[in-house]
Amino acid sequence: MDKPRIPLQIVNDMISVMVGVRIRSLRVSGIIKFFVDTGSPESFIGEDDAIRMKVPMSHLNFNKNALMGGTKISLGQISGAEFSFVSADGNQIKLSAENFSIAKGAWKRDGIIHTNPSILGADFLKSNNLMLVYYPSGNLAFLRLENTKEKQEQTANESETATPST
Repeated sequence: MDKPRIPLQIVNDMISVMVGVRIRSLRVSGIIKFFVDTGSPESFIGEDDAIRMKVPMSHLNFNKNALMGGTKISLGQISGAEFSFVSADGNQIKLSAENFSIAKGAWKRDGIIHTNPSILGADFLKSNNLMLVYYPSGNLAFLRLENTKEKQEQTANESETATPST
């Protein structure tokens, strides 16, 4: 059986995906365009998206910082975030993140002020066993949901057959 694939959009060499988001702890939900950025160790919902979802920003403690475009941004931790993706075959794929963040602030590049986009970073991909497949010249990108059990068995088999070097 093929592993579920989540198709991604590629525009100007930037990879994105539309995702249904529900944050139970804050009783809010909405649809967000996330940029997939494997170079980002942090995943977060950008401030504009959070405001559009009516996230009560004043209830969050923005005590963590990260760098975005060379500028320090503030992150507020949230819990219980759920994400709904649509697979290539039209089925719904539900994933979650025990800890996720909301980004606050803006950054400046080339004299233009930008608000933070929503980012799915390496932490989200890793914790949800997602593999990014990106073929730029074919204008193709997707996330593939890997089977955790299968991956663990493969790692165990590789360990058993590995021979120590002398």
